[in-house]
Amino acid sequence: MKEAELLIPGQEVGTPREVGLMGLVNQNMGHPNILRLYEWFDAPDHYVMVLERPDPCMDLVDFCKSQFKTMDEHQARAVIDQLLHALLHCQHAGVFHRDVKPTNILINTETLRVILIDFGCGDLWRDTPFSTFAGTTEFTPPEWFAKGLYEAGPATV
Repeated sequence: MKEAELLIPGQEVGTPREVGLMGLVNQNMGHPNILRLYEWFDAPDHYVMVLERPDPCMDLVDFCKSQFKTMDEHQARAVIDQLLHALLHCQHAGVFHRDVKPTNILINTETLRVILIDFGCGDLWRDTPFSTFAGTTEFTPPEWFAKGLYEAGPATV
């Protein structure tokens, strides 16, 4: 198994981490607030993913900038509600995203549909602490700095 591969329970061979995690969250019709993985192809030194292309969309940072750097309460509630449902789906699918940040949240500018993207830092969900960090430094869970450990649930929150 290559370093960047993940062994999904029930599978005999590893798959690229992001592909495996997206496969788990896309099982059984997936979730409307998580980017769809349609197919993937393996090559000797890389892999290619065929993904949903939501349009018209922008990430949360650009969306807020387009709204004069703020969101009204109605928009903020809609975004958080959809994001929480997506993250609960991830947990139920056994996936810990580990890199929830504004640039990994797309928003359809016409419907306000939220789409969680980029599972490249993720891991399989577990109830025991993680002792290695993956993700964006600015969004590191505080307990990582204090103890060198963090748990999936609290870190997601």
